Amino acid sequence: MMSYMGGSQGDSLFPGSKDLSGERDARTLEQEKDSSVDLQEFQNVDYVEDFFSSLCHLREQGLLVDISLVLDGRLYQAHCLPLAAVSTFFAKILEQGQHNMVDLEGKSTFCGLEALLDFAYEGHCEVSRHTAMEVLQMSEALGVPRVTAICKQFLNPAFQDHKEVLATEEKLQNLRVIQEMQRHGVGWDVELKAARTSLKVHRVVLAAGSDFFRGMFTTGMKEAYQDTVSLSTFSSTDLSLFTSFIYSGSLLLGWDNVFAVTEAAFPYQVSGILQLCYQFFREKMEPEHSLDILALAEAFGLPELRQETEDFILRNFKEVVQVPKFQDLEVDQLVALLSQDGLYTTTEFEVFHAVLCWVDEDREARLSQAAKVMKCVRFPLMTNRELRQVIATDLMAPSEKCYKVLEASLLSVPKGPSVLSQLPCRVRSPSHVLVIVGGDSLTRNLSSRIPSQDLWFAHRFINGIGLVKHIEWKALSPLPDMPRFRHAAAVLDNKLYVFGGNHFYGKEDVLKSVVRYNPSQDTWERLADMQERHNYFQAVSLGGLLYVLGGNPDNSNTQCLDTVECYDPTKNAWRFMHPLPVPLCGHAAVARDGGIYVSGGCTGMYHVLRDFFYYDPAAGSTHLSPMTHVRGGHVMEALGERLYVAGGLGHGERGYMDLYVCEMYSPAEDSWTSIASLNHAHVVAASVAFLGELYILGGYSYETYKDTHLVHCYNPKTDRWVNLGPMPKPYTDMKACVLSLPSHVRERTPET
Repeated sequence: MMSYMGGSQGDSLFPGSKDLSGERDARTLEQEKDSSVDLQEFQNVDYVEDFFSSLCHLREQGLLVDISLVLDGRLYQAHCLPLAAVSTFFAKILEQGQHNMVDLEGKSTFCGLEALLDFAYEGHCEVSRHTAMEVLQMSEALGVPRVTAICKQFLNPAFQDHKEVLATEEKLQNLRVIQEMQRHGVGWDVELKAARTSLKVHRVVLAAGSDFFRGMFTTGMKEAYQDTVSLSTFSSTDLSLFTSFIYSGSLLLGWDNVFAVTEAAFPYQVSGILQLCYQFFREKMEPEHSLDILALAEAFGLPELRQETEDFILRNFKEVVQVPKFQDLEVDQLVALLSQDGLYTTTEFEVFHAVLCWVDEDREARLSQAAKVMKCVRFPLMTNRELRQVIATDLMAPSEKCYKVLEASLLSVPKGPSVLSQLPCRVRSPSHVLVIVGGDSLTRNLSSRIPSQDLWFAHRFINGIGLVKHIEWKALSPLPDMPRFRHAAAVLDNKLYVFGGNHFYGKEDVLKSVVRYNPSQDTWERLADMQERHNYFQAVSLGGLLYVLGGNPDNSNTQCLDTVECYDPTKNAWRFMHPLPVPLCGHAAVARDGGIYVSGGCTGMYHVLRDFFYYDPAAGSTHLSPMTHVRGGHVMEALGERLYVAGGLGHGERGYMDLYVCEMYSPAEDSWTSIASLNHAHVVAASVAFLGELYILGGYSYETYKDTHLVHCYNPKTDRWVNLGPMPKPYTDMKACVLSLPSHVRERTPET
């Protein structure tokens, strides 16, 4: 069994933490972040709700309550710690350790006390004209400043629109105050010891934040009555990790510690930590660590993480085979991966080469297993040239078992002209697919252009014996209501958003409408309109929001926009952001590094730019090194740590000219480098970053005015462009994206 490469449990997960005191103030947290660029803070968004819900249940069940509130003969049991988080009166009681019985006569009414308990445990503070004064008097008597502010705002006639009190935000603030009290030693009631670490904490906090500690402190175990609890199964790292998370709901995670953190969280039922680890794996997954994640998911029985990781490995097979860990795979694990229809490769020869490298890693031990693995290679999908390369390897000598696998595979191909449906093996079909949206094209008689409502996806890339290289396209539900071209598109949470564009060629035919496609149902829905009309513009997804940048409002080609609009899917609403430094249309944009990189475009009056800048929605723009060439109507995508620019047009001796030269930008060096040039013109084409490569689709040639029907793919490792085949039609002014399609959607539509 392949093992994952996690850190030692004895190593510190939090550099700079104080093992003996357990105190980690804001300055220490910053030091931790600065100590390693690989550590990033992750916040469990559900933790605060879960923590206070558990705290409420503890109070309802009378567990770990340590204070009795007496008012007019009635007794209220509670926990002093959450009360101290909102009230200076109870904070002083907690600090002095005098919190068995507290008489609130003259300090509060029943209404006020209920409001205090609701605010401390649930973050609620609902006041009315009948209760506001009672709650205000309580808050002033007991020192509850946030409730005092809410009541005064409600009672002040000058405030017509009262600020909404968000319970989630109030509970988050309550937890922060509890965390501060732990750091400053207020109200500690138990000391935990593990290895060389000793931490003083609050029982009720640990019980509310962890099933493990709840069982320890609320079910009659001896630890419930001890002032000092020894945790013999905990390492110092485990203890620091768990208490830090329980008091904050956050963790500092990086590749150096995430495997050890995941392993440590399992025995102690800290589900919130596991959720953050899964979030880290999903957001940060990369080829180098993917096989380790797969091994961890298999070892701990995590089917969802296992499936997501396996899908990632299949999509990024070319990069994964370069990872040293790939050579350590057991034969059955390798067979399981190579047998998948969803494994993505440009050619089947890449699968053969991966098998060859795996065998060569330990030929003496693996030679006897080579034929078993070689059966996973789909030889009929190779070209004749590739097959000659296969036969030339010593492993495929006629005397070897692997040769017999090849021979049997090729003999199973029917004689005569090759037909895809008659091949003895399935063509591989990755789970994520390339999708093209809208555009316009020539009519059959070439007399005019017609806008498109089409939505196509590349079901399979065909490349095999006797087969013409082509792409098998299938249709999805078309754009609703009307066609679109010169539009923008972006993907968020595997949903496709399509913005604006034109539905026809007149000055008034520019749109501001927005639609969203759900691939799981193959359906569309209409969303809120943008605030302005846009065509020849860009849209990107960033931080759960969608941004549209610049464009042309009226098809005039002389007036461009500098506006940026932001769409919040949770509110179905738009708002304006910082404008661009100049009006732009025909530019390209990519979301990366917490902001948006924007390149080239036109400012109106047909002036093309080589400008390049970084746009921060909150702070505005920062100009960077300009591109080598002026460029508009081009594409730009991020691959790895770099940005790649291709296609478009620039200024020539007689006006515009097609640009075949391409270039690459390094953010670390703020510099541009030339890469391999295109062989075909792609002006106003579509593009995607897909499986580690840059795809550019369609467009036209300015110099010949002929539409481009081809899809070209750039591999940054080989610095080479490859023709993958034609589109369903020669589209221009369309958009492309990558979506994950469920099998029932993929299989129900016929191929083109």
